[in-house]
Amino acid sequence: MSRRRTAARVAFFAVGALTIAAAVYIMVRRIGLNPELDFGAGAYYYADIPEYEKVLDWDTYQARLPFWVYVALFLAWGAFMYWLWKRIDKHTNTNKEMKLNHPAILVVDMLNDFVTGSLACDRGKAIVPATARLLDAARQKGVPVVFCNDCHLPGIDRELALWGDHAIKGTPGAEVIPELKLCDKDYVVPKRRYSGFFQTDLDILLKELGVKTVIITGLHTHMCCRHTSADAYMLGYDVVVAKEATNAFTEEDYQGGLAYLKTCYGADAYTNDELIAAF
Repeated sequence: MSRRRTAARVAFFAVGALTIAAAVYIMVRRIGLNPELDFGAGAYYYADIPEYEKVLDWDTYQARLPFWVYVALFLAWGAFMYWLWKRIDKHTNTNKEMKLNHPAILVVDMLNDFVTGSLACDRGKAIVPATARLLDAARQKGVPVVFCNDCHLPGIDRELALWGDHAIKGTPGAEVIPELKLCDKDYVVPKRRYSGFFQTDLDILLKELGVKTVIITGLHTHMCCRHTSADAYMLGYDVVVAKEATNAFTEEDYQGGLAYLKTCYGADAYTNDELIAAF
């Protein structure tokens, strides 16, 4: 449960407890302890109260209200509190709100060169167990797993001038890390640019699989994950981020990437447990 939701629930129950306490006080103090009041026939109305009591004795006026008025007020307050609770639940319970519409997982550049090779990243290593767990759960639930892998041509691809040789086609560095257990059920889409969609068959693959929502995993949130998410959004897919299965070179890069995806593409980030529960 998120801190925001926990705080909202605590505040709600605090207000509810105070309300109940106040209602009990009014019922006991102004009704139950006054033996002179008779609630039969609803005989006590404001018009029956002497003028001096109307002006000078508000407590007497309160006590002489018919009993059903107190009951009606209490029920009205209860209805308001129920409405308030539903509003709190709607705006703070992300797990209930999240519905994955025909999802597929896109695994971006979880390759040997990105994790342990020429572009090795310790933060990439850190997400391997969580990513493996998410992919295993997806396979068990029949959610397609698509690896979007850099597969560069040496001496040709523009990215190599910026990042040096990495993920060269046909080399071990361009292979998926063994911990993710690439299997026959999975799909592999090679790419020569940051985006998994640019000049590839990823879009037609997803459409033929009936996919409506892409779950972004892999490296890096401010680069290849960002460009892949951009194209996914432009092509009409809903974009979701697996926050335990994505990372970047630095925490600043990672958080900046997540913020950009949320702002520009409405891509909410969820935990593995939340995603698995929604499969």
